[in-house]
Amino acid sequence: MKRGLIYFNPFFLFYILFINFFVYICLLLIYKSEQMITQADTLKAEIRTLEAQLQHAELDRDAFSQIAIYKRLEIAKSILINIY
Repeated sequence: MKRGLIYFNPFFLFYILFINFFVYICLLLIYKSEQMITQADTLKAEIRTLEAQLQHAELDRDAFSQIAIYKRLEIAKSILINIY
């Protein structure tokens, strides 16, 4: 297909698309490997969530929820200590 002075080869366009796709896949793999989540990261996030839930239960004066959340929080903190 001719447009002006530039000739576009359809196979050339296919190779450009293939190269773009290949670069996209490589970048995805590199990004995924750099963003590895460990068990410690998961536990830290869970501890933050449990502390927020405990604070909310204290504001609502819900004793049974406080006890259940506190037990789970202590378990998560002890596991985190044992990991490190």
